[in-house]
Amino acid sequence: MKLFLIIGLICGLIIANKAAVMQGNYADPKHPGKCVYHDMILSPGEHPYSKCGRMLCGETGWIVFHTWDLAFYIETTMKFWILISLICGFIVANRAAVARGTYKDPRYPGKCVVGDLIVSPGEEAKHPFSRCGRMLCGSEGSVVFHTCGAIGAPSGYKLGDPIEPAAPYPKCCNRHFIPVDN
Repeated sequence: MKLFLIIGLICGLIIANKAAVMQGNYADPKHPGKCVYHDMILSPGEHPYSKCGRMLCGETGWIVFHTWDLAFYIETTMKFWILISLICGFIVANRAAVARGTYKDPRYPGKCVVGDLIVSPGEEAKHPFSRCGRMLCGSEGSVVFHTCGAIGAPSGYKLGDPIEPAAPYPKCCNRHFIPVDN
């Protein structure tokens, strides 16, 4: 889980780093060969400055924005990237109980091979490395592993043993809650 959170943080920093330089296609068929940004119509090579940065119009309507004030950038296009970063972070944190990978062996074409376990596409098997989980085999050896993930006890309780450890996933995830004596 920590690895996924670190990856999410790194992705967020990379996206936030785009605040210094951003580019996009701002061609408009009404103004061929020019860049159109809000109410400005720029010719190629034109680069107006403002208190917040500058933009450079390219040959095909491609504008490169250079900013030196992050607040300006956030107020325009960075809101979108910050939102995407937050969504990605939540997805990564929420997907901690799901892992994906490719597990194939040329001796068993089209099947998923994990250790000694051989599964056909569309089939499900018990997770080979977890006491409670499942493995779903997709095409060409693609595998999705599901496990219980983090389980928390309500206030005043602690986690006990699994209720039905031999039950199929996800029923094997259910745990007893034991009252905490004060």
